[in-house]
Amino acid sequence: MADLVGRYRDLVSRLGVVRGRGAYGRKPNRAVLNEIAKDGPVTVFHEDRSTGDVVIETAQNVAPVLAANAADYTSGHDGYTPSRDMRKVASIPLVEVHRLMREDGISIFDRNDWPKIAAKLDDPNWIKFRTAPGRISKRPNREYFSASTSGG
Repeated sequence: MADLVGRYRDLVSRLGVVRGRGAYGRKPNRAVLNEIAKDGPVTVFHEDRSTGDVVIETAQNVAPVLAANAADYTSGHDGYTPSRDMRKVASIPLVEVHRLMREDGISIFDRNDWPKIAAKLDDPNWIKFRTAPGRISKRPNREYFSASTSGG
């Protein structure tokens, strides 16, 4: 967390953004947050001044992940490793993983939620997260995912 605050303060000074006294506990400047999020997912805690609640906000530039997904999906490769013992079928940005957990109660880290995840990934609206064509089995018979925060 201290590293994030330091990065935020460094970026604020570099961009010449002027903030009021005590501003680091308030909602961050959107331009600064977006600039920091280019490096990867960023989580910021701030106070909602109207309610007094603490808000946890996560930002991530998902464009590189979605572009890589589209390239993989249209490459003609079926997603299998050369030994054909593993298959990459999707790459879901961390902010979407958080949204799934918060809004839908689905955790990619819970084996019991696998049928829900498979159903979502088979949904045409989720094609942007797919890296290989075809349907996904709803019954895992081996390790079914490897969670990663990397872009690929």
